[in-house]
Amino acid sequence: PDPLLLNFAQGLVDALPVGDATRIDAWKSRVATYPEQLQAAVIERTAQIDHFWRWRMFVDRSNPMLLASACGDIADRLYRKVLALNKRYGPGLKSPGALDQRFEIAPVDFPARLRGSFAVPPAEQAAALAELAAEIYDLIERHVPAVDVVRLRRIFEYARAPAA
Repeated sequence: PDPLLLNFAQGLVDALPVGDATRIDAWKSRVATYPEQLQAAVIERTAQIDHFWRWRMFVDRSNPMLLASACGDIADRLYRKVLALNKRYGPGLKSPGALDQRFEIAPVDFPARLRGSFAVPPAEQAAALAELAAEIYDLIERHVPAVDVVRLRRIFEYARAPAA
């Protein structure tokens, strides 16, 4: 489930041959069907969101750079899980039109909600990301039962007690 290889596979899916299409057609046929094992592996790799509680610490310590980095990582993980749920290789969020895709399996208004989470204060952003994560975990439970969602939720919901 290497993100660069998934990006390459999406490039093959989207490729338009120039000239003889024999080689590209052979490669395209190899990635035409997204394997269920890959789906589970991508979800397993991106589903675990550790230390979500740290957003409060970054706010309390006036560290907007780490807050933005942590929230960006979570957004990327949520997006990659939705790609895998829909059996799409995908380029990740690096593509400007990434959130313009339509997904059959995704939280309601997923693209708008994910984008919108970056236009609100930190507490609202954390709540929006947490809500999306919970909805995506529900979808994983329903569509990819091989993934241990109970463990993933426990890790995500863990909150360290504040330092005294």
